[in-house]
Amino acid sequence: MISLSSEQQRLLQGMGYTLLRRADAPRPGVAEPQADDATTPAAQAQPEASQPHPLWLQILQALGGPAERADLYLVDRGPALQFDGPRLGLNLDALRHDADAKRRLWQTLRALRPD
Repeated sequence: MISLSSEQQRLLQGMGYTLLRRADAPRPGVAEPQADDATTPAAQAQPEASQPHPLWLQILQALGGPAERADLYLVDRGPALQFDGPRLGLNLDALRHDADAKRRLWQTLRALRPD
């Protein structure tokens, strides 16, 4: 079994990867539920719907501010980068698999940083 540092886990999650563990592997620092516990493993494994996508959080961090600064918005379908006049739509699932689009996006975000 491979053990990742917290920094490696953060970077992988920032790229949009979902880190999994083997079902039979013990979870460090977490007590195993008792037999009479009402929670199911399936219910524990599902993330909350209100949590933003990790890649979106990394994009906002690289931008150095809110999405409105660069007129960014999220889309569910289509190419990774979608230009709509002055606005830029991001399909995060497509962006994860398009290296050229990622390079163009990071260059744009660096240019827009207030630093």
